[in-house]
Amino acid sequence: MWPPESERAHIFRLTSEAPLYETTLFTTLVIGLSKEHPVTAPDALELADQLVKRVAGLHVDWLPMLSVTRTDLLDLVLKITGK
Repeated sequence: MWPPESERAHIFRLTSEAPLYETTLFTTLVIGLSKEHPVTAPDALELADQLVKRVAGLHVDWLPMLSVTRTDLLDLVLKITGK
């Protein structure tokens, strides 16, 4: 019964309202392209899509939820889709 009922909403909010780091998104897509991991390219792309959608719905004034500066991230997305 952990956490107590009175603290569950607070802990859920702390764990779900977290920013998405550029390196996490990049690594997810690289794993999808790798032959050494059991994650397929479509699964990795779907996971990246869900992560971006999650942070797109969040709004925290003092914390940027997603900041992307690497231009090769778009190249990875195109590569993983087969374009």
